[in-house]
Amino acid sequence: MQNLRDATPVWFTALFLVVLVPAFFQLVEFAFHAIHGTPHLRVAEFISLGVSAVTSLFNWYAMRRGALLVGGEGGSFASDLRRLPMLTFNFFATVPRKFRQIRKGAEQDRLVDSRLS
Repeated sequence: MQNLRDATPVWFTALFLVVLVPAFFQLVEFAFHAIHGTPHLRVAEFISLGVSAVTSLFNWYAMRRGALLVGGEGGSFASDLRRLPMLTFNFFATVPRKFRQIRKGAEQDRLVDSRLS
């Protein structure tokens, strides 16, 4: 996954990490559990798929910000651990921030429209 952190186009990378990677692993997991007769398999797989998608997105988000990298590109494990709380907060705050930006933009457009009318 580290090789994908700067991949472009960004939208395709996100799609790949949120849909294709988790779907592949879920298919393998589903087959294993189906063979062994796991009860409530469908519900468990949907929950697992959601968790896998969010986890993949978080890893990508953190790597694009220089955390959770290995080799010469990465920092120390302790440094990554210190950064995780803020990375986690910012990751989950991204959607509300984007929503607020969109709302502000729409409000500004309405103000401009009302002044032009």
